[in-house]
Amino acid sequence: MLACIILAFVNGGYASLRELEELCKYDLRFRAITNNVVPSYKAFERF
Repeated sequence: MLACIILAFVNGGYASLRELEELCKYDLRFRAITNNVVPSYKAFERF
């Protein structure tokens, strides 16, 4: 989760929770980090 958040900040500066969810669904870099598990925006919120 932390790796996804850091990668999103490096790429675009700021990423909302829903944007993080979309990145994990469609971006291959994020899918590789999460091992093809797509966390919901609520999972990022709890983290």
